Amino acid sequence: MVNNDRENLKKFWSRYSGQADINAMMLNQNAGDIEEADRHDIMSSLPSVDGKDVVDIGAGIGRFTTAFAKSANLVISTDFIDEFIRVNREANGHLANVEFQVNDAAHLELQKNGFDLVFTNWLMMYLDEGEVVDFLLKAIEWIRPDGHLKLRESCSEPSTARTAANTMHDTTEANPTYYRYSSLYINLLNAIRYKDAEGKVWKYQIEWGCSVPTYITRQFNWRQVHWLATKVEADQNDVVLDATQLLHLFADVWVEEQRATDKINDNVDALWSDKIIVDALRDGGIQPLDKVFSFNGPASEYGVTVNSHAMVYELKAKMWSNECNPYYFRSSLTKANVVRDPNAYFSWTADFGKTAKVLVDRHQSFKYFVGINVLSQVTVEELNNIKGIFGPDSHFYFLEGHDASEEKKFAATVEELKQKLGQDIAVSDHTETAHHEVKSLDSNADFVDQVITKKWSLVSGKFH
Repeated sequence: MVNNDRENLKKFWSRYSGQADINAMMLNQNAGDIEEADRHDIMSSLPSVDGKDVVDIGAGIGRFTTAFAKSANLVISTDFIDEFIRVNREANGHLANVEFQVNDAAHLELQKNGFDLVFTNWLMMYLDEGEVVDFLLKAIEWIRPDGHLKLRESCSEPSTARTAANTMHDTTEANPTYYRYSSLYINLLNAIRYKDAEGKVWKYQIEWGCSVPTYITRQFNWRQVHWLATKVEADQNDVVLDATQLLHLFADVWVEEQRATDKINDNVDALWSDKIIVDALRDGGIQPLDKVFSFNGPASEYGVTVNSHAMVYELKAKMWSNECNPYYFRSSLTKANVVRDPNAYFSWTADFGKTAKVLVDRHQSFKYFVGINVLSQVTVEELNNIKGIFGPDSHFYFLEGHDASEEKKFAATVEELKQKLGQDIAVSDHTETAHHEVKSLDSNADFVDQVITKKWSLVSGKFH
């Protein structure tokens, strides 16, 4: 674990105090080209702050403070660089609902249950592991019940890594920034529990995590990741881990688990299921730039996931892929940064219900829905409830694995699907292709055995 030196970090940012502008805030010499679009991405992803109390931590010169002040009841804008707050005050000091603080986020103390939104943008990456844990433990106390936490971080690389000519990082000077795996933040938020004075246990419920769209389209960077979490009451029997326990997980255990996942996934270009799904989409009449949604559920395992990059490459489709495994989400972003095709977009949610809400809230629509073992992880009722995001001529293709003991349950699920979504649902056997492909492509004997011991059926149909 690395220990950050707050004084070194302050010196790092003080270098830019003489240039307290958008370029300095984004450490990008051409920030003006993307700043407005980036700010729109972040602001449009938030719940309404009308009449709400907001704290903008690490606010800099007030990029977001100004936006919040338009409708919020109160905005507290904080940063640890005096000059940044001075410029922020010049821009926003005339607003009666904005207060300013020069304060280090690592030592910030705020009112318990005092805010509807705790907002950060590129902050955790300037805190060491212990400071991140401490900050998030304090933040859940500051947030009111059903209030929100917003994080946005550069994960695994700087925001300007795709366009090195634009960077304002001095390559001759140490960069005191932590470019962590995106999975670490997801796991930490999921693990935190807080017991209040009344004995109630609270947690962060992550609504979603995804790449910032502007950085994909403008800089081919999928590792600008943001998350929205809600403070909700937890099960009173949940284990409340202390800071030391959380730090061990955050700094050591989850890092090793991500590395183990990367070792398996990073060099995999083709999966045994690619041919079946690609051929099905072609037979279904897919055209270049048709929108396809894929769902890899919480029970998805190595190799039993939709290979979105194959869909984009083979079919020129526009893919939105949701991962429910934090480690696979990070692996998907890593591959996207290598492939550099802006038609591939990835999100993370805990389950299908959260995924559906994200798609509806963002007014998404798709022509195709593909997945593997969807019917064993998503209820037919949940599928019926999302028909609105699929057009009248949209198709779904679910590749389902089942052994002899699961045949009756599988048949019953298909029958229920017909009752809910319409009778023109087909089930075709692709066992031979699945077994042949996995033997040809995968050298992991245990995984091959898992695939070849199952029958594989493609359930296809239309949403009506």
